[in-house]
Amino acid sequence: MEKKQIRDYIKNIRKQMVEDEYHQKSEAIMENLFSLECVCKAEMVYIYASVQHEVDTFPIIEKLLLSGKRVALPKIKDKEMFFYEIDSIDDLRPGYMNIPEPFIERTPSTPDVIITPGVAFSINGDRLGYGGGYYDRFLSEELVSVALAFEYQILETIPVEEFDKKVRWIVSENRIVEIDKN
Repeated sequence: MEKKQIRDYIKNIRKQMVEDEYHQKSEAIMENLFSLECVCKAEMVYIYASVQHEVDTFPIIEKLLLSGKRVALPKIKDKEMFFYEIDSIDDLRPGYMNIPEPFIERTPSTPDVIITPGVAFSINGDRLGYGGGYYDRFLSEELVSVALAFEYQILETIPVEEFDKKVRWIVSENRIVEIDKN
């Protein structure tokens, strides 16, 4: 399948998920996420605000903040992505494409972990985003990146291009996949 076909296919499945199933699976993903040592030890976590039935990140953000971690979310300005630290969910307002983003621009420190969105992921850590390239430009080998995904978003393979960046971990409701760095 081509990237557009995969995006359409996954988004269609996501739309069909009933609320109870969505919340139950998102909660299981959150439990698995907090079992990762890299998340438990992190002081600064970059994460995104979920939209359109992505894995619900709002309870994750709340739990990170309540556990004393520093948290930053992305803001799109002039076709570039910047992260800004927040103290609370109340620090978010609808921004680019109506995605909640920080309205106070407080520059954070370097992240210990970055939790990334995506439409689909391969078992090898390849990431298919929404097509804007924001995370592909932002991610680097040095960053510990964790993808949150419902099990149906994890595919055997997905089409990749030379500029597409891999993630280090994929966390679903059923499993945690550690990607071999080699």
